[in-house]
Amino acid sequence: MSRPSKRRRSWGRPPGWNEDLLKMVYLDSDQYRPEALTYAKAEIRKRGITFDRTDLNIAGASMPTLPLAAFGRSLWRARRVLAFALGFAGSLAWFAWLNFDSYRNMYKAHCDDCFVFFGFPFDLYQTGGFAGPTTFLWGGLTADVAIATIGSAGVGWLLNILISRLTRRADVV
Repeated sequence: MSRPSKRRRSWGRPPGWNEDLLKMVYLDSDQYRPEALTYAKAEIRKRGITFDRTDLNIAGASMPTLPLAAFGRSLWRARRVLAFALGFAGSLAWFAWLNFDSYRNMYKAHCDDCFVFFGFPFDLYQTGGFAGPTTFLWGGLTADVAIATIGSAGVGWLLNILISRLTRRADVV
């Protein structure tokens, strides 16, 4: 009968088990269920695993770079959400700027008895005339908000798909 190696007999686990636990908790935590991570953290505490940040290498990364690597991996996974958010916020900013530009150019006609409007794509505000009323156009506001929201969501969705396809090609290569 063959005898197990000293390393296996003394630890009861295969070599590299501590490193695998640390890798599981600090690098690959998104691949495991929360219960498994809880047990892995408890096992690390139970074993009293301490590590010297200059000595220990896990999967080719030294301990000081583990939080940075984990942040990079979570940022890489969140790239599509960030792409949608940037597209959505950028489109909303564009609609807001167009409405501001419409307001800024509202009095360019230099007519004392003219009606002036501002708003993009629908009018939000009306004033002017000899005895004209100054009113806030609620229908225009509702339509502008709806168009800005739907348009911004569409731009965010398109940017999401574009980033997804570009990064998928980079992953394959």
